[in-house]
Amino acid sequence: MRSNINTNHSLCSYICVPGRFDGMHVGHRRIMAAARELSARLSLPIAAIIPLDNYKDGITITSTDTSKSANTLPSHRLMTDAERFFALRQEGAAAIIKDEMSDDMFCDAAAIVCGEDSPFAQNPKAFVIPLVRDDKNNVVSGELIKKLLSEGDAEGAARLLGAYYSFESEVLHGARIGHRLGVPTINQRIPKEKYTPRSGVYFVRVRICDMTYNGVCNLGVKPTVSNSADDIICETHLFDCSCNFYGALAKTEFLYYRRSEKKFTSLDELRAVIEADMAAAREFFAINPKSI
Repeated sequence: MRSNINTNHSLCSYICVPGRFDGMHVGHRRIMAAARELSARLSLPIAAIIPLDNYKDGITITSTDTSKSANTLPSHRLMTDAERFFALRQEGAAAIIKDEMSDDMFCDAAAIVCGEDSPFAQNPKAFVIPLVRDDKNNVVSGELIKKLLSEGDAEGAARLLGAYYSFESEVLHGARIGHRLGVPTINQRIPKEKYTPRSGVYFVRVRICDMTYNGVCNLGVKPTVSNSADDIICETHLFDCSCNFYGALAKTEFLYYRRSEKKFTSLDELRAVIEADMAAAREFFAINPKSI
């Protein structure tokens, strides 16, 4: 761990932690822990420096630079801005947005806390933190987490995030087909700026109106009852709940991927499969009453 920390407080104003911090995964948390240690030692605040190209929610970024990865665009993020800024505050840092990321912006920093793969790891002020790797020796990153989510590996993604992947949005009115089947649901859309996991049936945990419910959801286009191939809905049946939550904000966490989304030949066939999914979910929650 190499560093050249400037301890002259008259010349320094903060501990700098540059990065995108998308997802606030275990690698980010290791870096932030080191930054808090330096902050306590030097009595200086922590500033998380975030590049502008990964900042503004809902904006489609256009660039003539073909080397720019599409995965930096807002619709591919693991966190909204609000989630990211809240997570940084929880880690003890203030977020600062910078149009340009260069070594010149660190003149007033006592130290730059970053990972080995950071473009600023060679700066003389860098306090370099070893990268975190998974059990297959892959470097933990937002791209790796999105790959796991695209494969339906909700549990693997949770291990790297340190929490289950989740989203928060308003409960919407639906077609009440679940109600007709005897399985009422709440309907949500994943915010457009967030990454959407693999479509299919998940066991989920939902926090709504100061209550927490276990449940089972279908994430997808509901091919049995809908002709829309683009309208992705998260439709969740909450166990042991009969409340009307229309218009309320609900946070849904993806705990376990059960199966892919399917089109059934009849509502009776759909009902039978839903009942099997519900039974499997209740068994899952009985075995795993507490999770991350």
